[in-house]
Amino acid sequence: MSFQALYRSLKRDELPKIQRLSPTRYVLVLSQGVTPANKTKLFDLFSPYILSEKDIIGRQELNDLLKDFPQVETANFKLWFTSTAVMKRVLHNAERCQTEFEVERVTNALPVFVQSNALPRAIDILKDTRVLVVSGVPGIGKTTLADMILFSHLEEGYEPIIIQESMEQARKLFDRDVKQIFYFDDFLGQTFLHDKPDMLDRNQDMALIQFIEAVRRTKHSSFILTTREHILRKALDVSEKLANSSLIQSKCVLQLEDYSYAQKARILYNHLYFGDLPVVYKEELLKDDFFLGIIKHKNFSPRIISWLSGYIRVRQIRVTDYRQHVKSLLDSPETIWRHAFENQISQAARNLLLVLGLQGDFGDVVDLQPAWESLHRYSAAKYNYPMKPHEFRRALQDLEGSFIALHSFGVAFSNPSIRDFMQMVIRQSDTLVEDIVASALRFRHLEELRKLCKDHDTAPIGRVINPNNANYIAAIRATLDRPHMRWEKTKSGMRGYFIDASPERRLSSLVEWAEESRSSAVLSLAHDAFAASQPRFTKALPDINAVINTLEVFDSTTWVAAHDGTGMRRMLLDLVLKNMRYARHYEWSRLLKYAGSCAGWTEADKTAVSKAVTSYCNNWVDEEIADCSSESELKDLSDGLIDLVDTYSLPLDWALRNIDERLSSHETDDSTSYDGQSLSSLSTATTPSPQTSDDEIRGLFSTLLG
Repeated sequence: MSFQALYRSLKRDELPKIQRLSPTRYVLVLSQGVTPANKTKLFDLFSPYILSEKDIIGRQELNDLLKDFPQVETANFKLWFTSTAVMKRVLHNAERCQTEFEVERVTNALPVFVQSNALPRAIDILKDTRVLVVSGVPGIGKTTLADMILFSHLEEGYEPIIIQESMEQARKLFDRDVKQIFYFDDFLGQTFLHDKPDMLDRNQDMALIQFIEAVRRTKHSSFILTTREHILRKALDVSEKLANSSLIQSKCVLQLEDYSYAQKARILYNHLYFGDLPVVYKEELLKDDFFLGIIKHKNFSPRIISWLSGYIRVRQIRVTDYRQHVKSLLDSPETIWRHAFENQISQAARNLLLVLGLQGDFGDVVDLQPAWESLHRYSAAKYNYPMKPHEFRRALQDLEGSFIALHSFGVAFSNPSIRDFMQMVIRQSDTLVEDIVASALRFRHLEELRKLCKDHDTAPIGRVINPNNANYIAAIRATLDRPHMRWEKTKSGMRGYFIDASPERRLSSLVEWAEESRSSAVLSLAHDAFAASQPRFTKALPDINAVINTLEVFDSTTWVAAHDGTGMRRMLLDLVLKNMRYARHYEWSRLLKYAGSCAGWTEADKTAVSKAVTSYCNNWVDEEIADCSSESELKDLSDGLIDLVDTYSLPLDWALRNIDERLSSHETDDSTSYDGQSLSSLSTATTPSPQTSDDEIRGLFSTLLG
């Protein structure tokens, strides 16, 4: 802005306010530079309220003050994050770590980010416990808060590890001698045990607890997790291990009350000021102080504000209807997605959202396309609409920026409420469910339909998803022998990607359903799933933990056990015992724990375990030690073996001595310790701010249009 334009603006808008206030002293702070001659002009304009030209602070003076008082910059995230030096360090560290964390996404969010009262509380928790669980209701800003704290660690040189699926991914990348920050967004899924059944089915709750303790034992690493508050409470009810852990001590609940009136006003203002909403829409919000009603509305949330301020989402709303549209969104937030889904996107895009809604938190484009194509082709034939070339690519383009976000790891909903909406759409239409069933390629999609029906069995979906529907049973049977992994050739060899539920998961799911429904048709599916899994077990070593999970499912049944379930269970147990001599220490821990708790453990079983233990202790543990390629892996193995010695008295003292000898040959760097650095400056108690009046908010919004 030129000085002439600035002078006119100050004279027109600012001077009348100052004259009404009549302060004893007025300090003018500008974000642009001011020459001495121009300072004199401004001094004359605001006289007698500005006492001297030193009370006119331009850009250079402001930067000098920040240098003299660095704690001001570090205590205000946006000042700190947007400095050139910080941005360069962040980009360098992200590139060096080749992280999945999208720095660009967070830097784009910085202009609209408003620091709430939850920030210092979260930072204090992270400093004290090295673990932070950010929870709260949908749309309250959990991910944004966690993103900003993660971003700060990048600036401090931390290696970010973004966990997408399971703790196994984190464990493989964990290095206790490197400064690492682990991040698990929505770690319990959109609906506990629905999106992430493996969190408990594969003993992931214990894996999570053990990993948290491993992070706390390091000198400098930290762990950030986010989840919805009601899902966390449900998880604590379901999992005794989580309930008895220290996880709850690291919880920071983000609530609407953490945003003051002024902060909510700034959230709305920032989204409008930095967004792409045309001026005519902004003018509608300014009329009759309509913006004050938005800020004070009981359903105010950052997510809704983000939606109503994005032009791509409201471009089909007439300007004259915009205020009513905003009111409807605030009164009934679920309508955010319905209008756009039904009126603003193509049928191909709608089918893609349906498939993604059953997929999980995200999907690989390569794996989504066949499932989408099957549903789209079936629907086109049934409802007689044409298919066009390149529709999948066009559907992605149609949805990006509104419903979905494209990442390096695939496709994800742009926020969790869209998946909630898609699942509601599916539950409420039995015709739509019939189409999905008829075209399904993946077991996991059909399983997800059953889970959606389980809590809403009176909804229309229940007329299709039940054991008496021959079409649904036939669709499941058709998926049982389909692959669960896709393999790609890479520079380092063949790499596998999960595209469907594993054979063990399919069998467990069907056994559970057979027990619940007491249906011979479902039990027949379980037998077919068991038969389909046998070729895999003869060609490769089984996943011991997964098979033990399945054994525990069989052990929990009565009806299935009485209807030939014991035969399948016996064969699975024999499979485990046959291959235990090749097991790793963590698999031994799982088996020995299972052996001590299950019924029907025969003398022959005990003998088989004893022989396998002897073989492991005399031969295979040495190979496990040899496979360790870092000090961190050796320490993890040592911790696991100590547990086996202390809990089950396995003769592994010699192996622990070997590990100690190898560890002693490593040079340990004790110079690095966790000091919080920039975070320690941020974690100061929030000073209560004075109440903000409507007139002050009106003053802020009077500058919205420039």
